[in-house]
Amino acid sequence: MNFRPFCRSSQAVVTRAQAQKKKEEMKYKALTVSDSVDLGVGKEQLISLQKQDKTLKKLFDRAQKAEQENNSDSEFRLNSKILYRHCKSYEGKTVT
Repeated sequence: MNFRPFCRSSQAVVTRAQAQKKKEEMKYKALTVSDSVDLGVGKEQLISLQKQDKTLKKLFDRAQKAEQENNSDSEFRLNSKILYRHCKSYEGKTVT
């Protein structure tokens, strides 16, 4: 008979507390960027550029009519004349 009294490999175990801690850390992890980017675009110029962009017309119309798809992961909203895309996380909470 060939018995192995000691096993050289092992499997990692993650406890519920460890899993919860990791989930909390992932939820609030800050975005790291190398340098800030100054595009030199002000609020009024952004509004103007968005209005001039023909590809955004359909999204502006949907946002103004408050038409949103219920099964969609995101929706478009107008806030101070600026078009924003709001996403929902996998838990259904709104993420901006």
